[in-house]
Amino acid sequence: MAQGILRNLRAGKTQGNILVFQGAPGAGKTALLNHLKETLQNECVTARLSVSIVHQPDIALFEVLKQLEPKRAKKLKKTYQKRVHGGINVGVGSGGTEVSSSDVPQDITTIQHLMSLRKNRDKPLLLFLDEAQNANGDMPDGKSSILQQLHEGNTGNVSLIAGGLSDTQAKLNQLGISRLSSGNVTTLQPLQDQEVLAAFEAFLDNETFGIDRHGDITRLQQLVVDESMGWPQHLTNTLHAISEELITVNGRLAECDISAIQQRSQARREEYYSHRAETIPTPLLFEVVSTIPKGHGVSELEVHKTIERAYAHEPILEKMLPSEDAYDVLIHRGVLQADATGNLTVPIPSMHDYIKERTRSFGQTVSARPWALIEEKGGSYAR
Repeated sequence: MAQGILRNLRAGKTQGNILVFQGAPGAGKTALLNHLKETLQNECVTARLSVSIVHQPDIALFEVLKQLEPKRAKKLKKTYQKRVHGGINVGVGSGGTEVSSSDVPQDITTIQHLMSLRKNRDKPLLLFLDEAQNANGDMPDGKSSILQQLHEGNTGNVSLIAGGLSDTQAKLNQLGISRLSSGNVTTLQPLQDQEVLAAFEAFLDNETFGIDRHGDITRLQQLVVDESMGWPQHLTNTLHAISEELITVNGRLAECDISAIQQRSQARREEYYSHRAETIPTPLLFEVVSTIPKGHGVSELEVHKTIERAYAHEPILEKMLPSEDAYDVLIHRGVLQADATGNLTVPIPSMHDYIKERTRSFGQTVSARPWALIEEKGGSYAR
């Protein structure tokens, strides 16, 4: 995969050279991007793009330049400020007002211009963009976003590796990035048991506090498989829990308390799920998840109907989360994901269980409308 990217860059095949890794929360997108960045940085010049400014070429490209050529970026900034503000001290505009870096245009609006400012122009430039499902499109003045410049080509030996939730390709289509070949988009799937065990072995080999591997560790291996459920985020949580237990038993692997590791792992998993759902009102979570059988999907139309029904029954929801944003939030927070058939499902079975349990008390007291009572007292039931 990584070598294929390099071959395309070296051959000048840059048109549409955007590689997308998408998947459910916890599928390992961020870890994969970090791994690729580390793996490729010897043969490429690498830099990160911030999804919040990717649609603003002058700001985004200047942020990349600061990573690649910090001294040159600083010099350009000073030159611009002296020209615009008549030689007034850097960081101070006319009238004594402070000027932040985001307020100062840098006159870099194209990738070609950025490339002309680089010292090392022989190496390909590889950009990394995480949370790509949150990317925005053109600015009102008509400037092309970095994504569109890359997709149109003619940018030199530059490529982008993007990671995002399962609707990332669909979101890019909305931004005009609609000609990505199937080979450029990879939907991450759960790990196989042997992959989980291989990761566990690598973890044991890399630990630095002295692990005594004598004794039977079969139960511990099975715990790692069971707790991870094939999801890299859960695997990471389980390995963290094992690290904590190893400290208490002075590195003796066979003496690890399986139940203690399991409790720590599950606590981390629930904390992660809580974070994913924290901005979604509980009534909406209850209504939507209740309509989706565990391990199965429903049509997008059915989800939209459920959202409409929830907001029609309880107008108070509009104050918590505008109804027009509800569907996108459910997708972008990873609560829902399209399956292979195009239906929507809660992507991780244990997440489905967690949300059902979290909203159980709400379902049992739905006639009391507790969120409405809380809202009347000036509180919030968003969590």
